[in-house]
Amino acid sequence: GATGEGVPPGRVDREPSPQELLDHGRLWRETQWSVRHCPVPVIAAVEGAAVGGGFGLVGVCDIIYASERARFGLTEINVGLLGGASKALRMLGPFKARKIFFTGELLPASELYRLGAVEEVTPPGQAEARAMELARTLAQKSPIAMRLGIAQSTVVLHVKSALAKTHSRSRTEMLGKILAHDADAHTIKGS
Repeated sequence: GATGEGVPPGRVDREPSPQELLDHGRLWRETQWSVRHCPVPVIAAVEGAAVGGGFGLVGVCDIIYASERARFGLTEINVGLLGGASKALRMLGPFKARKIFFTGELLPASELYRLGAVEEVTPPGQAEARAMELARTLAQKSPIAMRLGIAQSTVVLHVKSALAKTHSRSRTEMLGKILAHDADAHTIKGS
């Protein structure tokens, strides 16, 4: 209520802003952005279904471990909605992504492993343990090198995505600009 009675701790009891009312996906996009731009690797451990939003969240993680029982898919089409295409393209490639996008089909973990999206398929109940094992290994690595590696791979993914969205002539122009900028950044002035 207006006095704050009955409001759970940490929750602000207020009216949503007009932007929040009009942009229902803002919080979801911010969540995905936070995972995608996390300064340390984000490892997913999937034991059951990663469907719809769960598929999208797993799709922005760096490394995925999945149980033999795990299933992945975008079932929104079954209720007249669409979503998750960019994650499906990244994880599955264009043809398999289109198929699950158009059919709402669920794929087993073994298929995502075959396509290279899943690092390892584990026995039931073991995905989290394997993810934690990798997390302990990664925690021993140089944090600076880890952050640089994440930043570099993020840039490469964004460039590949941007190139894929442009016309072939524009791709050549864009690539030329990127290469010219890269060459300029590595040139020592005055030598």
